[in-house]
Amino acid sequence: MSGEGHLYRTRDVVTLLLAAACTALELGLHLAMGISVVYTHLYYPVLVLAAFWYREKAAILAAYLGILHVSVSTWMSGAPDTAAIGRAVLFVVVALVAGHIVARMEGDSRSAAEYLVSRSQRLRGPLSALARNIHGLRTDLGGISAVRKMGETGDMAGLVATLGHRDPDLRYAAAEALAGMEAKEAVPPLVRALGDPHQGVRWKAAEALGRMGRDALPAVAAALESPDADVRWRVAVVLGDIGGAGATEALIRALRDDDRYVRSRAEQALGRIGPDAVGPLLDLFGRGDPRARQAAAAALGWTRDPAAIGPLIAALGEEDPGIPEAAAAALESMGQRSVEPLMGALSHPQTGVRQRAAGILGRLGDPRAVPVLRAVLSDPDPAVRHAAGEALAAMGGEALEDLFRMIAGGSPAGGNGDQGL
Repeated sequence: MSGEGHLYRTRDVVTLLLAAACTALELGLHLAMGISVVYTHLYYPVLVLAAFWYREKAAILAAYLGILHVSVSTWMSGAPDTAAIGRAVLFVVVALVAGHIVARMEGDSRSAAEYLVSRSQRLRGPLSALARNIHGLRTDLGGISAVRKMGETGDMAGLVATLGHRDPDLRYAAAEALAGMEAKEAVPPLVRALGDPHQGVRWKAAEALGRMGRDALPAVAAALESPDADVRWRVAVVLGDIGGAGATEALIRALRDDDRYVRSRAEQALGRIGPDAVGPLLDLFGRGDPRARQAAAAALGWTRDPAAIGPLIAALGEEDPGIPEAAAAALESMGQRSVEPLMGALSHPQTGVRQRAAGILGRLGDPRAVPVLRAVLSDPDPAVRHAAGEALAAMGGEALEDLFRMIAGGSPAGGNGDQGL
């Protein structure tokens, strides 16, 4: 016999012995000695103990004691005793109230495994062992230490059930334990936990899903259709952790999301995926709608991949202002990688490309660009000359001093009215 079965049998025996003791009190004190009160107070601890073990079913014992008490009173007086009836009713009320309180307290501390236990106990065959294991959660799931023990022993069913617990600390501990496991059955509840009201649980669920890798990909990608934007952007973060072609495809779709924050998280996630995402991003940047192209440009900037620099520079000359701005921001985020290509772009045939390339170089502040920017001060287009002058001024130091000397000395850049800065 298992230890748990022995416990249940023991409490049943104790309850029967206590009921017998109450019966002896009733017959000995009340019937034999004529004492009708005081001793009945001893019934209440018995009823409370029964309520702790049997919940509202303790009312059965209370009803038995009440009927016994009223019966003895009626036998002795020849008529029903109102006081005895009142005490009998109070027995039942105390049992019901105590049982209800205990049930509520238990409901606060037990997990969703209790529901699984009640159903699995009805099954036969190979699930009987599973039912016994889950049933053990009823007493074990009382704190964070118990949840951590589930993680140590690999109790996947218990951890999954705990993700639905009312206590956020226990949900957090369960998600944390699942982060170190590879379990497909944990993926759906972890995806649901991305929308948990507790921030820590949400992040631990995201961490767990990211570490599960490709096994979690289908369910995570499907969650991009969630109506909750908070869930969608966390899904984007997880997809970036998972990586690969499937995650890239899903994140490319997320770049068209109506929520700006979701798009920004998808951009960063694609940047973390890196070179594998560059090809699909360049494809979207070349033929997508304006908003998708801007998002693709931002994602390309996060990748810091040199293969994206040429297309981004070419986009600096487009008429739609949103595209050149997005391309310029992406080139800036690439840092020193884009300096030499931008220096080459200062001789591009398109005015817009030369002008914006000069501005980006000024913001990057790389001294290698100073000589080329000086030469651009003689550009035939005043907007390009102005951009080059502002770039040199922004770089400060020797570049700014050279600029002042050129202006004071009547250089070709400032030598006539139509070509001045």
